[in-house]
Amino acid sequence: YPFPEDTWTRRTELGREEINYLRQKGAFVLPAKSVTNKLVGIYFEWVAPIVPVINKTQFMRQYADETNPPSILLLQAILMAGSNVYADTQFMDNGLTKPTAPTFYMRAEALFDSEYETDRVTTIQALVLMGLYRHGPRDISRGTFYWTRVATIFAQSLGMNRSVANTQLSMADKRLWKRIWWTIFTRDRSVAVAKGRPTVINTDYCDVEAICEDDFIEDDDPSNAGSPSPHHIQFFMQYVKLSEIMGLILSQHYSVNSRAQKKNAIGIGHFNEALINWLQHCPREVCWTRSKHFLSALLHVSY
Repeated sequence: YPFPEDTWTRRTELGREEINYLRQKGAFVLPAKSVTNKLVGIYFEWVAPIVPVINKTQFMRQYADETNPPSILLLQAILMAGSNVYADTQFMDNGLTKPTAPTFYMRAEALFDSEYETDRVTTIQALVLMGLYRHGPRDISRGTFYWTRVATIFAQSLGMNRSVANTQLSMADKRLWKRIWWTIFTRDRSVAVAKGRPTVINTDYCDVEAICEDDFIEDDDPSNAGSPSPHHIQFFMQYVKLSEIMGLILSQHYSVNSRAQKKNAIGIGHFNEALINWLQHCPREVCWTRSKHFLSALLHVSY
């Protein structure tokens, strides 16, 4: 469905050839509004709790405003992430025979490669989501590790690895930056474990405060429907704690240097104690039982 294209093109100073190339790649094409609405809803319901990098209140306000729509790069990345977890075969893009996720991914990739988006925070948000795309086993050049690493580099270049408590950023932006950084941190650790790759983030160069419940406030009005549920908040806070333990275990027992050293029983016991302590203090909202939400199961799979 058509968003005003001139609203998007004013975001960039690309030449006519670059814009025509993006048109040929379908970068400005969106599916029917009903499909887009469905995928955006799926994203915020199922994906956003795991990667809370977007202020839903602000995004939905722009999404409803055709005169000031959200970033097309970010929107294509959201559609990719939403379709990536949605299995209904009726949601094919413009009648194509391939699933929507690869289509949206290629559009977002083209926009990123063309440096179409000029807002760096928006670019980082899109990069985090692009790192969720499930590539084939032969595609090693731009897989999850690549996009997560690029997101980390962009975030560090913007200073997201440092505390912004005493900066001139608005309170909403301070909270958003913290959520983005800790999301990238969890992705860095989980990708390292899943893919057998080294971690990228060195916590010695990070002084961002620990994530807290207030960091999920998107609007000063507590009645705003855009605020996440307590269940989602507790999930992510516990996920960060597990990721911190995960990173320590990786550095101490699975690094190249650690292989040449005798395993330290004291160190192993320390990490085991940390995991037991985490489990014992896991909030009831996200403590796993068969009747709980899938986020609880996901959290305990990581455990």
